[in-house]
Amino acid sequence: MLHLLIFVLYVSLAVCQNTVTIDTSIGKITGLQQSKVIGPQNYTYNEFRRIPFAKPPVGDLRFQKPVAFGSWNQTLNATYFGSACIQGQPSEIVSGFIPNNTISEDCLFLNIYVPTSKSSSAAKKAVMIWIHGGSYISGTGMLYNGAYMASVGDVIIVTVNYRLGVFGFLSTGNENAVGNYGLWDQKMAIEWVKDNIEAFGGDTSNITIFGESAGGFSVSLHSLIPQNKGLFNRVIAQSGVSTSFVATEYNITYYTNRIINVLKCTSPQQSVEIKCLKNKSAADVQTAYNYLYSLPITDPHDFLVFAPRVDRDLLMDHPKILLKNRSSEAYMFFRSLDMIVGNVNSEGSLLLGNPLTRLQKAYRFNIDLGIPRSILCDHLATTMALDDYNNNAKIAPAVCQKYGYSLGLYRSMNSVYYYGDIYFYSKTVETLNFHSEGTPSSKTFQYLSTKRTILSKRVPLWFEGASHASEIPLLFPFYNFLSNTSEDLTLSLTVMKYWTNFAKYGDPNDEILPSWSPYTQSNKAYQILDVTISSDKDMYKDRVDFWLIDIPKLINSTADESTNNSNRKSVTQMHQAYHSLTGQLLIKNEYPKTKMPLHEKTIR
Repeated sequence: MLHLLIFVLYVSLAVCQNTVTIDTSIGKITGLQQSKVIGPQNYTYNEFRRIPFAKPPVGDLRFQKPVAFGSWNQTLNATYFGSACIQGQPSEIVSGFIPNNTISEDCLFLNIYVPTSKSSSAAKKAVMIWIHGGSYISGTGMLYNGAYMASVGDVIIVTVNYRLGVFGFLSTGNENAVGNYGLWDQKMAIEWVKDNIEAFGGDTSNITIFGESAGGFSVSLHSLIPQNKGLFNRVIAQSGVSTSFVATEYNITYYTNRIINVLKCTSPQQSVEIKCLKNKSAADVQTAYNYLYSLPITDPHDFLVFAPRVDRDLLMDHPKILLKNRSSEAYMFFRSLDMIVGNVNSEGSLLLGNPLTRLQKAYRFNIDLGIPRSILCDHLATTMALDDYNNNAKIAPAVCQKYGYSLGLYRSMNSVYYYGDIYFYSKTVETLNFHSEGTPSSKTFQYLSTKRTILSKRVPLWFEGASHASEIPLLFPFYNFLSNTSEDLTLSLTVMKYWTNFAKYGDPNDEILPSWSPYTQSNKAYQILDVTISSDKDMYKDRVDFWLIDIPKLINSTADESTNNSNRKSVTQMHQAYHSLTGQLLIKNEYPKTKMPLHEKTIR
């Protein structure tokens, strides 16, 4: 069972329940004065919890853009955490840090960690805003204790909540329910920090947003939103970039209709349907989502059914289209930001979670014994070709030939590599290439974390490498994820310094740390984060080139054939057919009959 970490040799925690009150333009806030011993040094810091940045998104504000909270007359008690945003079954990690299991729609809070040690500079401090991950369906800002990084790096850390799942991303594709509420929440939190962080000692001209997984997708998407110009200067996208096929979702209206059906809110008028959803209890809405989420599936993408969408308001087009348009405001804003982009070395471990565990129930295989070739070739590859490549007939065979050639457990790792390559590594390199092309005015850095933590141990014995999210304990050491050796603890301090140096100066380097070369079109350099820091170039070149060079060539070679094939089903029809023909389908056994999908425009 996971438990709270007291870092032996690293962190001795001494909490002093003294309070501190600051005056801001929107009201007084009382927080906690805290202290930690990190290594040989005692650090003090102020911690402000549960600061509301938006009004509770309940009643008529459900499925609406957030509304700024405004000011308050009484002193705000920021000495305890607020609720996590409503979600399904929180992971063991998340539930362990949600006091009294407080999950609510009233959740739009942020937490601030301000270093106050004598060694801390009196100058205004760089600010780092953390966007948590969790597949857009789970997580909470209070899970991540920013005191460590704030103290070590002498920066201000802010962690935020945003609406999740059906509450954060349900959409009808029009004004009745625009969607992207979770992204709008994040944007409003960033705006709140920009407007108010100076009162905490923060430098409003030096703000970095960073996040992992869905948080990485989110900060990468924010880097393409010109409305964000002036709100932040730098971005750290960990294990997630905007061009990944799973960063955005084109089929949200389909899933929205299914929620409407399950909750018996169907009406000829869409506005009436949304009003009905607003009148349902939060528990009823979440239960409907949980029901749909629990149905046996064969499409591994369905675990991210509610996610950001191209709304022509916040996100003007598909990220890759925006990046290809060198004259677009989105591209120019993206290029103006300093950026670190990176991954762990076995991102494909995500395949072993919801996608594969649900597939194994439908196809009766045991993940612990390996991933059958038929699952890779007949299901994973074909689904990917359908959803992400317009059902191009040549894609799945090419994938099967590339990744399905090995025997036994090596084939299982190849399936993991496949999943990591298409959704993470190739998209990371693609993003880095966009950011560093020409004569860049900003700086670009890449990393690959290979340090295994306990997260990498909760996988089959045949699994190799550092699993998805394994680098988080290096930045937020809240669990016993490291072995507590002096080497591991040194690595944690090193990574914190890299991140906070970048936030302060736009460069992770200093005179003490191992040198980290910028990523350029010519060197394609990346830093390997492990007990021994090293560097390399052209990360997974052969595998990345397969997706960035070979597959596009294959698509171009069949473009005319696909265009002229009048009998080819549309993506919408194919998606429906896929779900209606494969075992115990999403639609089958649902209480009401679902509506036909209403697909939005997509570039896949």
